[in-house]
Parts: sequence; structure tokens; C-alpha cells
Amino acid sequence: MARLLPTPVFGSIRYRHGATMHSVLATAVILAVLAFIPNSEGDLKPWVLPFAAVGLAFYLYPLVRRTKVVATSAEGVELQTFVGARRTFVAWRDVEAVVLWRQPGGMAKQTFVGVERTQDAPPLPREAKQGLVTVKTDPAALPPGISARLASASVPAGRIDPGALATLIAAASAEVPVVDAQDPMSPKQVRPT
Repeated sequence: MARLLPTPVFGSIRYRHGATMHSVLATAVILAVLAFIPNSEGDLKPWVLPFAAVGLAFYLYPLVRRTKVVATSAEGVELQTFVGARRTFVAWRDVEAVVLWRQPGGMAKQTFVGVERTQDAPPLPREAKQGLVTVKTDPAALPPGISARLASASVPAGRIDPGALATLIAAASAEVPVVDAQDPMSPKQVRPT
């Protein structure tokens, strides 16, 4: 059970795009440019511009909304996906550690931030609703050392500074470690910067 500091400081870390999302922006821009190049086959604008617009909207949405990936409060830690579709809240009494981990997938690797919960922690609302320990998470697909329970309490982090995350968590509770498990063979505790 994590206790708060006598004078805790609460805050948040905003979402920043990773390399995959930058490639979505580049593709959207290239499609928009290609739509305006004249060709003999006909006008490509009606076919190409909607794809470019959707890619651009997908890129700009979290930036305009100023989405917070991790936020601390007097009650606990809240994680939020970059489009704001899913929020995960874990009370301080149920937090054992905050873990940064990476899911391999093709050429790009997605970074996640998750909360390792105590064994007696109540299930997350979506777990209780579906009666599952995890939501569509195949334990065999997870990196070594990452449990399905941790994966269910994780959200995509984009680019996140481990030192800033450790500082944010340490400002509220000195008892909660931040673990960088992006390299599953050598996880390490992160010190606040």
C-alpha cells in the first residue's frame, strides 16, 4: 500500500507522438500532395484527399485535446489512451509500481505505461464487467516479465521520458517505484530527474 508524502505534489504528463504517428503524418502529407499533381488517369482528389484528411485528423486529435497519458491525484494514478477512449484509474493503496514496457510488433515497437497492482486490488471496471483478467491480451504475445494483469492496466504511452515519469510519481508517493522494462532482459528502477 503506497502512502502519499506529507506534502504531495500532483500533476500529469501529456501524450507525445512516437515514430509511427509521425509516419502517419508524412503519409497524409504525401497523399495530399499527390492529389494535386495532374495526371492523365483523371482527378485523384475525391479518392486521395479523404485518406489524407483522416490521417491528419488522427495525428492532430491528441495534440489539440492535450491528452494526459499519466495523471496523479490524491486518490491515485490515472492512465488514459491518447484518443481518450479508455481510462484506467488505480488507487494509491493498490499501486505496487508504475512500469514502462514495450510491445514488439513488426518494425515498430509500441511503448506502454502500466500500473502493477497489489494481489488484493479490486478488478478494474472493464475486468469486472467482462469477468476477465485482461482484455484481448494473449499472454504468449507479451514480452517476458510482463503479466497479463499488468497489460490490462496499461495504455500506449507514445514518447514518454522515464525520468519525468519517475519525478511525477515520486512527487506524490516516495513508496511507488517506476520500473523501465522496455528491455525485458534488464528491467531497471528509474530515478527521478
